[in-house]
Amino acid sequence: RAGEGDGFVVSEGWTNKSTAYMSSPVVIGADAYLHLANGRLECLDLIHGNSRWRSEPIGKYWSMAWQGDLILGLAEDGALHLVQADPKAFRLLDTRQIADQETWGHLAVGGDTLFVRELEGVAAWLWRTAPVSKQAAAD
Repeated sequence: RAGEGDGFVVSEGWTNKSTAYMSSPVVIGADAYLHLANGRLECLDLIHGNSRWRSEPIGKYWSMAWQGDLILGLAEDGALHLVQADPKAFRLLDTRQIADQETWGHLAVGGDTLFVRELEGVAAWLWRTAPVSKQAAAD
């Protein structure tokens, strides 16, 4: 599966049989975080093509966006999940229900604003990291 043409050459570096479902993965560092057809989230090592971990099922569909090492995953049921990008383990930090209608569209992000397309409208949400309490930081 190599190819040459006017302007570039491609060759296969590795393959992986993970089956991502509809949404685009996000790449943070040397890892890709992707939502799979079986409803799980996976962390994929982009250097070697190995799966680092897979979560339990967490929604039929996700649209993902990220900021720093935080990933937002909007599920089709209107649940917005906050995940820590960590190649060692799946770390779900929080979940909020932000829509009563299905949300099959992709998240749109502009600065600290998220735009969510519901079946019958669009909603705007501010995305801010909550301050960490002194007790939580000590744990």
